[in-house]
Amino acid sequence: MSGLQLGPLREAIADQIRQYVARGTHVAPYQIGDEYPMIEVRPGEGLYVDYTDTFGAAGYAEVHLDIVIICRGGGLEDNQRALDDYLSMGTGNGSGVVEALNSAELNGLCDDIRGEDGRIQAVDVTVTSEQASARIPIVVIVKKVGATV
Repeated sequence: MSGLQLGPLREAIADQIRQYVARGTHVAPYQIGDEYPMIEVRPGEGLYVDYTDTFGAAGYAEVHLDIVIICRGGGLEDNQRALDDYLSMGTGNGSGVVEALNSAELNGLCDDIRGEDGRIQAVDVTVTSEQASARIPIVVIVKKVGATV
């Protein structure tokens, strides 16, 4: 396959996260239902694909994705601790989602991964009695042609 292929891109990001996190986390390129803890690669809120990052068939496009982390099934404190672990970075943390994104090569499918405003940030952090969750919006810069899987 070559060019802008959304399915393989989402699968490559999910694979990268899956390989990086150290525990039994359900990681999927699409919404998977009720398996927790889960990390899903979803289309960005509002904007999914900007085909005109640079013009022409050989230019670049931006794919806006949300990495959604949901911790559920433990107690209130356990869910929050698990979410903190996924959102942490640095030496000794084998479950940091941001570390997985920063080290992503994605088989040549993209040129860059960054946050919505240039910085990767955890937003929409929510804690209820049932779960703790967060969303990490990212922008993936991809070639419209020439990217291969």
